[in-house]
Amino acid sequence: MTLQSTGTLLSAITCLGVGWFIFVHNRRHLLNVLWGITNFFVAWWSFGNFFLLESRSASQALFWSRTAIFGAAFIPPLWLHLCYQLTRRSLKVKTLFFIYLISMISAFLSSHPLFITGVNPRGHFLFYPSAGPLYLFHVLCFYCLLLPGFFRLGASMVRSRGYKRKRLCVILVASLVGFASGVIHHFSSYDESVVPVGSQFMFLYPLIITLAIFRYHIFGIHIADKNPVYYEKVKLASERMAQETDPNKLVQTIQEIIVSHIHPGFCRLYLFNPHPTEPFKNFAEWFSSSQQPLLREQVEFELAKTAPPSSLPERIYRSMNSFDIELCLPAFHQNQLMALILLGEKRAGVYSQKDLSFLMTLANDAATAIRNAQLIHQLQQILSGIIDAFAATVGKMDPEYTYEHLQRTRGIARRIVEKLKQRRIPLGMAEELFLAGILLHDVGKLFTPREILYKAGPLTEEEWLIMKKHPLDGADILERIQGLEELAKIARYHQERWDGQGYPQGLKEDEIPLGAQVAAVADAFDAMTSDRPYRQGMSRAQAIEELKHHAGTQFSPRIVEIMAALHEEDIDNTDDVTRNESK
Repeated sequence: MTLQSTGTLLSAITCLGVGWFIFVHNRRHLLNVLWGITNFFVAWWSFGNFFLLESRSASQALFWSRTAIFGAAFIPPLWLHLCYQLTRRSLKVKTLFFIYLISMISAFLSSHPLFITGVNPRGHFLFYPSAGPLYLFHVLCFYCLLLPGFFRLGASMVRSRGYKRKRLCVILVASLVGFASGVIHHFSSYDESVVPVGSQFMFLYPLIITLAIFRYHIFGIHIADKNPVYYEKVKLASERMAQETDPNKLVQTIQEIIVSHIHPGFCRLYLFNPHPTEPFKNFAEWFSSSQQPLLREQVEFELAKTAPPSSLPERIYRSMNSFDIELCLPAFHQNQLMALILLGEKRAGVYSQKDLSFLMTLANDAATAIRNAQLIHQLQQILSGIIDAFAATVGKMDPEYTYEHLQRTRGIARRIVEKLKQRRIPLGMAEELFLAGILLHDVGKLFTPREILYKAGPLTEEEWLIMKKHPLDGADILERIQGLEELAKIARYHQERWDGQGYPQGLKEDEIPLGAQVAAVADAFDAMTSDRPYRQGMSRAQAIEELKHHAGTQFSPRIVEIMAALHEEDIDNTDDVTRNESK
């Protein structure tokens, strides 16, 4: 077997194998069927040339030469039909009938003596077909049908963008390889001084298509990739989502995970509601019967089935095109659509099977995380209402500690918390719960007798003992409410001192919970700077100096230092405003 024969046989086998693989993948889709049949006849032509080159007699070579031409006659109409199908253009039935009829005539004429007059040596080949007068009919039909297909494919590629352009470009390049083989074969038959390689390099054509299946997943073929690294990524992503309880932050987290792992052009996540607007209404209708990811190419396949203009596939395709959506993923929780994940074209290549597997697993976990976050958010709203009600009640009970004072104290605490976060000091609980604990640190005064709270003069020893019970009373109230257990610690220990001389347990330094440390400083600062009926409040600078004086004894030095830093920032900001106003 010569090198040329080996190349021809390899071309025939690869064409047949790739064509069969694409055909079997989706036999109900016309595009796959056309590609499979086209490859079958390309393989027919290559096998005919192989046996032609391996023939040991002129009669055998002539038979296989005519057999090869018979198969080649059906390639042009199939190719033209395929190009129109690829570019979503339809050919009229009469046109299809006409081009297939011409090819059939050309195929049956291939056995006429005037078509192939005989075989003669050509180059390194023992036998090669010689063209007769009727052979020109075959050549004209061949190129008159092939060239419009190339023109249609190229024009569509120029107008397209993204994934569609990439796929059309690959198909065009692969087909040009086959086209070049045919041109060389025909020139050689007319005794032109061209090396008659013909179909010897046709194997490059299916090789390019095979690579494109893996790279760009043309014809809707996705090769599974069970890379364990991806499953580890899914696990880490799910754990990260489960830790986020704020719905808005959760949406950002999901988008960040998708962008960092999949690299789409864009990623948008829309929380679903019972009354969606366009285009989400169309997506909801689609996903009501399927919970699988929706690729734009999948919608194109649906449209290829001659779907009417007002059909759901047409509306979906129009929406995906208008928003440049390449992939849409539903996030279901117990058959309830929680969110839609909309992705643009992938920055490199197209979405692979492992991408889709990762995204679907992520979408399912995201749906659960979204539902949990929504439930937690609802619970937090209920707790927030309870907290505000408690705070308002405390404000009415104690004239010294009005509701406005409690709100100002929480505002001061919020600024302190921002500084703590900048210094990477853990709060020990969610920020909003931490601040709620500051707001409710005096809730135990609800159980303190009014005559003690309202007493104008100094308290007796017995009255002080009763007053000192309010931290324990407050903790007892909060511990009874599920979800507020951590807040109880702030209420219990907010009267503890840094030097251990406080109450109720005499804790010292960092034995005191951080929330109680913050509550003590924020409460004292606002109390010192607020006006009372019997005194005028201190200036902020005086209050800071007073806190510094008691830092390390009554108050946490770290929290006092943060308060002093906040005061300096306020002075700097005030000076900037004053300078700007003077200008």
